Amino acid sequence: MTAAPTGLKKPKKAHPRSPLRTILTLGLKDLGWNVGTVGMVVGILSVAATIYVARVGREVRGSVAAVQTSVQRLAPNGDLGILHPRAGDVVGEHEVIEGITRLTDRNIYVVVTPAVNGVSYVQDGPVSLNSNGLWTVPARFGQGADGINQAFSFYCIATKEKIPPGSLSRVPPDALISDTITVTRRR
Repeated sequence: MTAAPTGLKKPKKAHPRSPLRTILTLGLKDLGWNVGTVGMVVGILSVAATIYVARVGREVRGSVAAVQTSVQRLAPNGDLGILHPRAGDVVGEHEVIEGITRLTDRNIYVVVTPAVNGVSYVQDGPVSLNSNGLWTVPARFGQGADGINQAFSFYCIATKEKIPPGSLSRVPPDALISDTITVTRRR
């Protein structure tokens, strides 16, 4: 018997390849691609995906900021509210709107919008507040036969600006807005 030569290492066992790796490798070889080409393609796709995600993220952040700006314009609960009429109530052509506010340093206006044309009308105002922050103001829902059996929505605006009665041309930038109430005029 001869002794095994010294200094020679035993050959390493080959690691079996996973079936997926074998399929992918064979497929890439058929295309003439090597590992370097695959790495480059993966890198390019990664950069493209990163750019796309960044762009979409900017657009989403812009949309979220716009929504947050709109939400901030809504008066916090309890700061500006309508007590009467309530959503779904039936109203006449002339109705007294009752509300409450803690925003005593601002002018409060009621705005009525007929569903039929969507034009917002500022009612006479600003409202007069009592010592508890309660207020009432007359409002008009249509005129004569115009408006019978039609829906109207209304809300309050609290602002430091003066708003003239009539068609609302713009909402003041500092305006806080109450929830909107929808009613139906029957008579």
